[in-house]
Formats: sequence, structure tokens, C-alpha cells
Amino acid sequence: MKRLFALLALLPLLAAGGGQYTIPWHTGANAATASGGCPFTDSFPGSGALSSTWSVNSVETSGGYSLVQASGVAQASATGIHATETVTSGSCSFLEDQYAQAVVKALDSSSADGVSVAVLMSSAGNGYRFVAFGGGAAPQIIRDTAGSGTSIASSCGSTVAVGKTIQLAVTGSGSGQTLTAYVNGTPVCSVVDSTYTSGYPGMRIGGTNATNVNQMELGSFQAD
Repeated sequence: MKRLFALLALLPLLAAGGGQYTIPWHTGANAATASGGCPFTDSFPGSGALSSTWSVNSVETSGGYSLVQASGVAQASATGIHATETVTSGSCSFLEDQYAQAVVKALDSSSADGVSVAVLMSSAGNGYRFVAFGGGAAPQIIRDTAGSGTSIASSCGSTVAVGKTIQLAVTGSGSGQTLTAYVNGTPVCSVVDSTYTSGYPGMRIGGTNATNVNQMELGSFQAD
């Protein structure tokens, strides 16, 4: 609950800036766990594979699917694929009530695929994502099971424009676990779901209908 209040207090700032921010969620007994490298950030400054703090989702490795960085953005490693990677190492320890956010850098308007930020993701492809779709579709919260997605919140506002920050945050625990999606700091939908209560933040970038990898991109990733 303290983390929820802290997030709500910062919403006016988020709506005004639309960029990265720090939420002082971890307090009390969790302070030691969250000290050090939190929040985790990645601006994808290099080229090629993402840094060693990222891990490719195992349900996609058989196809050689991965994400790459390209001078400030993350994108799929090839056309015609989608890939998910999570932050599984480094100095930030992620609790159940975590968040992930990124800036939408490119979104193919002719594609039914999209870009996602993810929370509570496992290497087996289980977890939750907030998806900004191409093709004019409204964003949704998706629950993944072994890499297969089911929409659990479909009324999440209008199409997300390039340059907007998308975020998915988890608050509460157990049967009261709530996932809330934000666009530029404004809540657009929420859902109660406790199917998964542990895992890592990350992102998924699709390009199944794209002819160029730069048609679907995220940047300025942050998680805690």
C-alpha cells in the first residue's frame, strides 16, 4: 500500500514529463533488498546483443529469437519474429510489487503486433505484459502462459503514440495483487490477477508483420 501511495503522489509529475522517474517504493523490511542498483535502467547505447543483465525468454530461444540494441533503442534481432527478454541479473532485486516502463520509439501502423513492458515474467514464458499495438488497436494487459497470451484487460484507452512512456506496475499481494497500466503516468486500466506472483521485469518487441526491425522499438527502459 505504501508503494501505491508513493506512485499516486508522483502521477502529476509523470503526466507532465512522460519520461523516466524514480519511485521510492521499497521501504522498511524491503529497503535492504532494494538498495544498490535500483531502479534498473537501460538506455541501449550500444549495438548488438543487450547487456548481460538481460536474459532471453526460453520459450523463444529455440527459434534464435532475441532483442538487440541499436544506438538508443531496443528492437527484434530479425524481421518476422517477436522476442521477450527479462532483467535477471545485476544489483537490483525485484520484489512481487514491481514495475517496468519504457518509451515507445517506433510502432508499425500497419502491423497487428506491438511493443510491451512486462512484469513477473519467468524464463518459461509466464507473466504479464502491457502492450502498445500497431495498426490502431487499443493497448491491453496480457497474461502470458508458456509464451501464449490472453487478454485480461482490453479497455486500456486509445492507441499509444510514438514518444509515449508505457508502464505496468504491480501492487498488493496474493489474491489482491493488482496490475495497473499507465501511459505517460496516467492510469489507463487495471485488473486483479494473482496467477503469477514472482518473476522479473522485462520487455517484448514484436515484428511478425514488419519488413524492417526498426518499425517496432522501445527505449529508456526502467524497472524496480
